[in-house]
Amino acid sequence: MRRPLNFAMFYLGWLGCVLGAGRGLLWLGPALACALLLAHVASMPERAREVRLILLAGVFGFALDTTLAYAGLFAFTGTSMSPWLSPPWMVALWMLFASTLNGSMSWLGGRYGVGAVLGAICGPASYWAGARLGAIELPDSRLWSFAGIGAAWAFAMPALLALRDRVSGAPLRRALRRAGRAVEVAR
Repeated sequence: MRRPLNFAMFYLGWLGCVLGAGRGLLWLGPALACALLLAHVASMPERAREVRLILLAGVFGFALDTTLAYAGLFAFTGTSMSPWLSPPWMVALWMLFASTLNGSMSWLGGRYGVGAVLGAICGPASYWAGARLGAIELPDSRLWSFAGIGAAWAFAMPALLALRDRVSGAPLRRALRRAGRAVEVAR
């Protein structure tokens, strides 16, 4: 039940951020994201690690989206900042997305190739949906935009999975489990 609830919370937060931005309610999404992230973190056994992952993903996402927007692959609309500087609602989306890495997308653990393929497909689809809802603008050369966003997400998804593994200590735990099994077999 925890994974479907995590996915539903992410989707609710995604809608709040994107619809809020598209309608000029720029702080609706971040406020909703804060509430959802607090509920998520409260449900996690290793809260400090989860908070660190969420914060690092926010910084990573800010840098990536600012770079992509600066490159002209899309523009943020209706923000008080520049059209290429990633606004708070978009950073909130990255933080919400990070909450799925140990939740509804935990099955991706160690599957970096699958993550890259999913990123390459789902990343552009999400930005396209955001453009349809008025949160961002895509350039006329959408094929170039989708290719760039897809390439960025093909990199971002495995990078976030590796970050999750590093923050959570997952490789160390897997190695200890394997060593424990080897000891049991040796007996």
